[in-house]
Amino acid sequence: MTSTLTLNSRTDSGKGAARRLREQGLIPGVIYGAKKDVTSVSINAHDLMMIVKEGGFYSTVLDVEVNGKKEQVLPRELQRHPVKGTYLHLDMLRFDAKRKILVSVPIHIEGEAESPGVKSGGIVQHVRTEVEVRCLASKIPSEFIVSVAGFNVGDSVHFSSIELPEGVELTTEEDFTIASVVSTRSNADDADDAAELEATEGEAAAAEASAETAAEEKTE
Repeated sequence: MTSTLTLNSRTDSGKGAARRLREQGLIPGVIYGAKKDVTSVSINAHDLMMIVKEGGFYSTVLDVEVNGKKEQVLPRELQRHPVKGTYLHLDMLRFDAKRKILVSVPIHIEGEAESPGVKSGGIVQHVRTEVEVRCLASKIPSEFIVSVAGFNVGDSVHFSSIELPEGVELTTEEDFTIASVVSTRSNADDADDAAELEATEGEAAAAEASAETAAEEKTE
């Protein structure tokens, strides 16, 4: 998915300058990577909000224009106010269109209405809402769709159920759980088990994924 943003370059920095921008309906941001100098920019808050609302923000290629110069970037970190939820700052990454990059793609679960487990009173327990993949920017999927249709209580869907487009590969060989159909009679226990499963699986992959992401960004 691709969206377009018109940005303005900026030279002021610091908390005071950022506060003044936000008072004008603008969000400070930076563009970095591809072995080029960091570019400080400001973004129209409303335009950014509309793109975020479309979903899959971190897998969206942004066509940006700064002072008449166009380039493509990927959102890397959108900081928000911890209480108000308003946007504070956006980091964007330049990329080489011929090189594969790491990106997190959202997972959409469907088929709940066709699940016998749900029909009998169970619920779908979501364990993971996104998956990290490696691919060219032109191949980034907007989302992955997995189905729980036909699932009974106790059944789970895993990473291996994801249909990967050509040129897209997972960054882990672990077959992590995406979601399970659980009984509502033991929701508290199921929630605890799901949280423990997420923590256990995450610990095994977090250090490796973080190091790999940092290393790849530094080579851009």
